[in-house]
Amino acid sequence: MITKGTRDVNRHNWARKIPAVLLLAVVLTSCGDESPGSVTNKRLSDQGPCDLVKVEDLEKIFGPADRDDPPRQEGPQCFYIFEKDAPAIGRRADAARHGTSFEIDGVAAKKYERNNVCAVDVWLVPNDINQQFGVVTGEMDGKGSCDVGIEVARLILTKLPG
Repeated sequence: MITKGTRDVNRHNWARKIPAVLLLAVVLTSCGDESPGSVTNKRLSDQGPCDLVKVEDLEKIFGPADRDDPPRQEGPQCFYIFEKDAPAIGRRADAARHGTSFEIDGVAAKKYERNNVCAVDVWLVPNDINQQFGVVTGEMDGKGSCDVGIEVARLILTKLPG
């Protein structure tokens, strides 16, 4: 049975706990956003996914391109075939949405690896899918697939204006 004195003690305990509960709710709400955030002046313009990087620059990473099968765009992605790998580069793909957040040269990114294939998404503006590009690569020359993907993403970042 609850007496008046017990009720007052319980009310007093809750009065002390409410600010802590509210603070915890604010912290959890601010941490709950899974999208990466960063500050950069780099921006994507209206270029398509095949225009984000030159084939010649990718050849420095993947070896010679297959000249019989040039890069082809399918929707928001561009598919390449090189001697060592067949990467895909895309815009507005958000392929690594369930991955791990990290940064590439101070720019927010996410990576997701499965079965030796890695998706790396770079967010120039947090939560703006129009300012996002991604790279999908496999393992190559003893490098892990995400290491290769990050190398390509870094190459694209260096070529963007801003």
